[in-house]
Amino acid sequence: MKTLILSSAALAVVATGGIAVAQGGRMAPPSTKAEATAQAADRFARLDADKNGQVTLAEMTAAREARMERREARMAAKGKDMPDRPAREPRIGKRVDTDGDGQISLAEMTAQALERFDRMDANKDGAIDTAEREAQREKRKERRAARMGE
Repeated sequence: MKTLILSSAALAVVATGGIAVAQGGRMAPPSTKAEATAQAADRFARLDADKNGQVTLAEMTAAREARMERREARMAAKGKDMPDRPAREPRIGKRVDTDGDGQISLAEMTAQALERFDRMDANKDGAIDTAEREAQREKRKERRAARMGE
């Protein structure tokens, strides 16, 4: 019974992520835990290039490089240059890689997404509203400014 429930949940997550991707563009930030779980599954599926159930540093690096190339192409199409950013060494964070094996499983990625969701859900009602989203955006801006030395 437990296997059936988990299988059904996994299927729902994958199907929901597929629908979001089929609509094109970026996915909206999650508003519910179910959306956060679905988005984590979708992101994991995109990052796990060899489909072995683990995301490695090499897969994360390749995805980041591809993302940067797409961003540079968009900026060039608009006639703009990419802003200079400090180089970052690729790594798998300890917050995500909780078992320390140097790889990320779907369970680890989902747990990290739900942890982030819980931090954003200030009133703990199980949903992220516009005010909570804006508060998180402001925190992110502050952290970025501090990192960039602005």
